[in-house]
Amino acid sequence: LGQGRDPGILTPPESLSCQFAKVYCSPLRRTRETALQLQPGCNPVADPRLAEINYGEVEGLPIKQLASRYPELVAAWARGEDVPFPGGENTAAVQRRLREFIAGIKSETASPILVVTHNVVVRCLLGELLGVPPRDWHKLRVNHLDAFEVIRCGDQLHLSLNEAQKATLTDSLLQRPAG
Repeated sequence: LGQGRDPGILTPPESLSCQFAKVYCSPLRRTRETALQLQPGCNPVADPRLAEINYGEVEGLPIKQLASRYPELVAAWARGEDVPFPGGENTAAVQRRLREFIAGIKSETASPILVVTHNVVVRCLLGELLGVPPRDWHKLRVNHLDAFEVIRCGDQLHLSLNEAQKATLTDSLLQRPAG
């Protein structure tokens, strides 16, 4: 799912035991509903910079249909290019939005902060904080409702991963393409 469809959540997550001073989410319904489930009674701040990538004309297409309709897009990906989806965004555009959001909350005095966002946004954050080349960010495996702790020390952000997260992310980068 990108920005074009806006369903609610199917399986509500359990609430978190930690209380957050501030909660941010994308403007999409599924992140607002998730935020309210994770932190009942919160008033999440919707920020468009946290929205999922805009898939444009390919929103909802299975990969086989995308490949047959837009072979030049798939060929560019195979060359390692970060081309935008037809009528949509590329990863660099999502990363710019994310960097703007992070710059905006660095001055927040409220702590801790909960951010509920989407897969591509999370992969951009993880890729940058882990030093993974942007051409490989799509390989980072982020499952639905995965939670990642980011610690702010002054102007620096640091990723705090548990052993399972380290293994999953490492494995996702090391897997060879099929074929």
